[in-house]
Amino acid sequence: MRNPTVCLLVGDTHTRHCGVKDYAQRLAKALGECDVVAEVMAPPSWNTKDFLAFSKILRQRKFDILHLQYPSIGHRASLWPHLMGRMNLGGKFVATLHEYTALSKWHRTSTKLFPWAADQLLFTTDTEMEHYGRSRVGQQVIFIGSNVPAFPGIRERNVNVLHFGQIRPDKGIEDFLALALRSQECGLPFTFQVIGTVPERRADHYKKLRAETTAEVEWTIDPSFNEVARIMAGSLAAYLPYPDGATYRRGSLQAALTNALPVLTRVGPDTPAELLPVILPTAGVEQALAHLERLRKFPREARDLGLSAKVFAQRFSWTRIAQMHKQIYNDVLQSGCGVGQPFAAGTASASRGRD
Repeated sequence: MRNPTVCLLVGDTHTRHCGVKDYAQRLAKALGECDVVAEVMAPPSWNTKDFLAFSKILRQRKFDILHLQYPSIGHRASLWPHLMGRMNLGGKFVATLHEYTALSKWHRTSTKLFPWAADQLLFTTDTEMEHYGRSRVGQQVIFIGSNVPAFPGIRERNVNVLHFGQIRPDKGIEDFLALALRSQECGLPFTFQVIGTVPERRADHYKKLRAETTAEVEWTIDPSFNEVARIMAGSLAAYLPYPDGATYRRGSLQAALTNALPVLTRVGPDTPAELLPVILPTAGVEQALAHLERLRKFPREARDLGLSAKVFAQRFSWTRIAQMHKQIYNDVLQSGCGVGQPFAAGTASASRGRD
């Protein structure tokens, strides 16, 4: 059986700061290394005129698999992503739902259309799939990988503490800045650095944070992923106090683990138990400072924790992620007639999956 051709569909291809688009691009590259031709595409916009013109291009290209990454910047409130699986645009239609539990109520409700239009639903954590509930089509979990590569060399670690990721609400950055201020007040030797990107619609939030921050913090905006890896490889730790606790859907957590960087983070109800040995559970600023002091005083202990984290992160390698996708694509293609029929014709889809 020949390898399938795949179109990875995102909200748009020109937005600079979109984690889901970055994920799709890394997945396309990894699939290519597994001999699967994959291309990241999007219409100019998801309004009706632009999407219908784009749909003609998809029909002409005759991809074996159309794989929607939802939601990503550009989709907005359009329902075309939910309907396209019924429009005979490609051989089979697969949809990955990213951060389902973090979606607005409207977006969560709209995703209930996907089992009607898709041949397979994918989720990035078991908890996300459980919250979504059962459906008429198959559901599987494929964890995300790190968009930041592992630094290829070995660097001497300093006393720098990092926060990494998009600079927007609900990322715990306010707690990181509070930690920096508390460390400064205590006269401790740590330095603090925020590394990230600023989505356009969060520009005011970023400006407000910087204007109100009294702690001495270095801000590094829009570095390359290779530069992020270099900084991580030479830092003491990352403080990533996610409001809902550490889970596998956090790309910044994956990046730190991949680069053997000890991670101080919250534990929430959805934090996997197997993750606990490779992180430092941290309830607040005072406990974070205690962790940092111990890492500074016992560098061998810090190194051992980082190495354990790096070994743990290998289960989320892009090679493994690509191989899992390849297997799913082949399974879907071999499953017979699916739902990728013209919805205007009223063709009933085959009912299969968990029910």
